[in-house]
Amino acid sequence: MNFIAPINLSRILKFAQCLLPDEYRLKYGGHINLLCASEVQAAFDPAGLSLKMLVVERQLEIMETVVLHSYWRERYERDDLAVWAALYFNPMRNEAESPIL
Repeated sequence: MNFIAPINLSRILKFAQCLLPDEYRLKYGGHINLLCASEVQAAFDPAGLSLKMLVVERQLEIMETVVLHSYWRERYERDDLAVWAALYFNPMRNEAESPIL
């Protein structure tokens, strides 16, 4: 899952700085879910899927420079918000479970 497309970086930083989720959706549309990486991972739990997350891209340096709106500061760790791309997968216990074999 790509949480932040590079071409949308300025928009993402703008919402992080000054907009609440509802305000962001009104301004830029509802096509972005605004969930952070840990929330996406937790969304699979009710279905009994214990997926693992592999972080593909994390931008800690950029997130350290962003002035976050209090909404985001109070709810999330910067480390979680810094995840820009991640893969979610169900780890196999052994080779016999692999659909590739």
